[in-house]
Amino acid sequence: MRKLSKLIAAVAAMALLMAMSTSAFAADENTSPADPAPGKVSQGTVTIDGSSASGDIIGTAIPPQTQISKTEAENLVKEKTGVTVKANEEIVILDAMNLTYQENGSVVSVAGSTVKFTMAVPGVKAGTTVYVLHEKSPGVWEVVPCEVKADGTIEVTLDGLSPVYLAMIKQQANTDAAAAVTIDAAANKGKSPKTGF
Repeated sequence: MRKLSKLIAAVAAMALLMAMSTSAFAADENTSPADPAPGKVSQGTVTIDGSSASGDIIGTAIPPQTQISKTEAENLVKEKTGVTVKANEEIVILDAMNLTYQENGSVVSVAGSTVKFTMAVPGVKAGTTVYVLHEKSPGVWEVVPCEVKADGTIEVTLDGLSPVYLAMIKQQANTDAAAAVTIDAAANKGKSPKTGF
């Protein structure tokens, strides 16, 4: 029995020694994480200037240094739509992507065209209004309010394609502890605070 204990201790010590001697490889400081692969955004047929097109709308990541802030997005929604954000509400950015129109894997320019397509909005309830903030040219924005349909999609019509942000107005969680917890003093009279009996 004693020999078995010594054997187990020796094996455990060797395993610990090997784990401590294994070198960790840190990522090279000069490498940056790869952008996510382009993804298809459109569902169904894309329409360009009123005619059905054979390609798809593809979304890619917007570089962080060129993204707008939450405050800028909120101001754009307020300015362009006249919507009022109440004290218990906030504007939430659901997604941000650069949109292009592609046919057979090649980008086709749709500058100056009206592009209509349907896209999914995961996690948003039907009937919710999603605001599509579209940068038509540097510093020139259009904000398109779109209602989420029962199947979780919205129909979007934009003048050309470029960076877009999907935003919605959401109620903030109630952080007021006094309002969140109500104690019935009469019902708890004579009961132990620890057990409730």
